[in-house]
Amino acid sequence: TYNHTLGPEPQTLHPARVYSEDYATFLGAGNYATDFAAGTAPGDMFGDGRDGPMPTNGTLDNANGSAFGVVNGMAGSTSVVVSDAYGVWRINAGDVVLIHQTQGVGAGNWELNKAVSDFVGSGTYTLQYPLHYTYYSAGSQIIRVPQYSTCNVTGTVMPQTPWNGTWGGIIAVMCNESLNISGTIDASGYGFRGGERRTENTPQNRGHTGEGYLGFYNYLEADCWSNNNSKGNGGGSGHGWVIGWGTERYSSGGGGGSNQMAGGGGSCSTLNDRCWCAGGGASAIGSTNMSTVFLGGGGGGGGAGYEGWEDGRAGGDGGGYIFLSARDIIFTGNVRSNGTPGEAVFGSYEHTGAGGGGGAGGAVYLRGSSISLGSGSVSAVG
Repeated sequence: TYNHTLGPEPQTLHPARVYSEDYATFLGAGNYATDFAAGTAPGDMFGDGRDGPMPTNGTLDNANGSAFGVVNGMAGSTSVVVSDAYGVWRINAGDVVLIHQTQGVGAGNWELNKAVSDFVGSGTYTLQYPLHYTYYSAGSQIIRVPQYSTCNVTGTVMPQTPWNGTWGGIIAVMCNESLNISGTIDASGYGFRGGERRTENTPQNRGHTGEGYLGFYNYLEADCWSNNNSKGNGGGSGHGWVIGWGTERYSSGGGGGSNQMAGGGGSCSTLNDRCWCAGGGASAIGSTNMSTVFLGGGGGGGGAGYEGWEDGRAGGDGGGYIFLSARDIIFTGNVRSNGTPGEAVFGSYEHTGAGGGGGAGGAVYLRGSSISLGSGSVSAVG
């Protein structure tokens, strides 16, 4: 008999072949075996720890392992064209990358892959696996996923930057050991942008549309009469004060952005019978299994008042996308990707600067061999 001590951490070892209880059905193979219907999971699904300990608080910037680029690549190909957005040279051979079509054609598609060589800046590079989807440079991004060894979040950890129309709004982390969250990981307000304040009452008395997966940031939308004027998952804009069919019409509020729940429609704060073209709430989008993932939609801006100085108020920003993959995830703190509220209504009657619609919650994806919420919480609400 030969005896051998398992180590260094026996509890982290997983069987290579898994059968049903009666041994009649082979269920899977690999370091982390799963049913074949779901595919087998690779041994490095939680990363290899190459980036060392995760910072306990602060922004996950380039110094802490993050990098962003704009990407273009065809489904079935391993070749991608990358434009440097923020420190893309930080991506080295063997690094895990998350690719996401944030806006435009194919919005919501995403996947993980690996770099075959070092990225030295903008250029054409090879990935380890063929792409599942086609990614278009207008609205897509490639992000380095830090592979930390130990992860203890005691403060507040945030993404590098909010979505800025080209890149940002996503935080992605792998942890080779346990991820202990006693503080907060927060991407609230890092998603699609709310419509900005409307500082005049012309042309056509329109407010600014909230941004969504179709774009349309700060679009001046006129078509609101009996129509929902939202764009993608961005809330529709409210209308400013106007004389319509001989009646004074007061400014109306912007509509709410959406994600997997629809946004609420805008309204008037004064004399609803004189409400005029309130912003439409955005329709629900996305999939519950997160095969597609969207940033939270921005809220539509409100309409301005009679003299124009009564600014239409800004819409709220949507939540970002949080991806966490760790051997064990233990919560006593919080993970948040909430939308921010729109600005409140200002004034009254003809001097009303109508309120902005709220931004929608973003997305949170958790992957672990075990996940314990404990006294903590996960939220992605608008």
